[in-house]
Amino acid sequence: MKKKWITAALCFAFMMFGMSISAWANTQLQEIKAYLNGELKIRMDGQIVQLKDANGKSVLPISYQGTTYLPVRAVSQLLDVDVSYNAQRKEVVIGEGAQTGNPSTPAQPAQPTPPAQPQPSPAVPDDTVKLVSWSDKAENGKLEVTASVQNTASSGKTVGIVATGYDKNGKAVETQGTSGFVVGGHVRNFNVSLNAVDVIDSVKVELTGYRQQVELISYADRLHQGKLEVTGVVENGNEKGATTGIVVTAYDKNGKAIETKGTSGFVVGEHVRNFKVSLNAASQIARIEVKATGFADAVQVLSEASRVDNGKLVVEAVLENGYEKGKTLGIVVTGYDKNGKAVETKGSSGFVVGEHVRNFSVSLSSAFNIDKVNIQITEED
Repeated sequence: MKKKWITAALCFAFMMFGMSISAWANTQLQEIKAYLNGELKIRMDGQIVQLKDANGKSVLPISYQGTTYLPVRAVSQLLDVDVSYNAQRKEVVIGEGAQTGNPSTPAQPAQPTPPAQPQPSPAVPDDTVKLVSWSDKAENGKLEVTASVQNTASSGKTVGIVATGYDKNGKAVETQGTSGFVVGGHVRNFNVSLNAVDVIDSVKVELTGYRQQVELISYADRLHQGKLEVTGVVENGNEKGATTGIVVTAYDKNGKAIETKGTSGFVVGEHVRNFKVSLNAASQIARIEVKATGFADAVQVLSEASRVDNGKLVVEAVLENGYEKGKTLGIVVTGYDKNGKAVETKGSSGFVVGEHVRNFSVSLSSAFNIDKVNIQITEED
């Protein structure tokens, strides 16, 4: 039903945003004679609905030369589709890319689509590698987790362990992994140290070495020294080494992306590597999203976020250079007020090693005058 409505709305929508005639000066504006149609009723999902503008005031369809035009703002509200007006480009933006917000809580840019990641495959042991036993104990301010792994096959294999610590509420607070080659028929001992010994109530240990591609095995987060410390373990299931990492995006209680950070590094084939990211806006974070990196084949925006911090609007982006060769990349952030006027712009750039990620951040001073932001990516030719 909603898809049909969206199609109809786009076909007949009249771009009514309450803009004055002066806003269209020096354009191709043409004067017409039309009629407000108070007789036409709008029925949606079997019920009569009332079209309203952004301020909640009732508005009417317009009839002109046998065609009925519906106010796009009112239709978008009924369909729960974002809509905005870009004064710089003189564009009405519907759906993805539309930005909403108010001066006290600047709207974040539309979130980019990250490169497609392989879906995790179940880590099913092939019965030739066994976790014989494991134990953990607090020692020297850390929780030391040790495990004995046996390779019962005649040929050698690279395997390892991932240890994840949970607090008393069952929340994962820290995760670390390690891996190495085990000769056929032999046993090898693995050790992992967890720093969050004071909050860990239980530990889970699992084997590595069964993934067929680059995958995020586990992640955890904890509040540490006023920051949210996020740890993640990535396994490179390929025979050949690859550069990978993690990108973390944090959201507030309203679902707005407020901070994002990433990190990357080379992982030997069939091995695991630990990654850690620290987020500053710990008190505002309600949930996080963690993904593996290393899937871009060009310059890719992995994530974007923005938040007000000490009276400034902090805008962040994580870029991945998917090329083998290093490139100079950057971002240019422009802030617009509620009237669509650009009030501040700043940029940041730096060299990004091939197949790695880098964090970029820009602070705008006019935070409480900014209603929307636009992020442009700069790239070395």
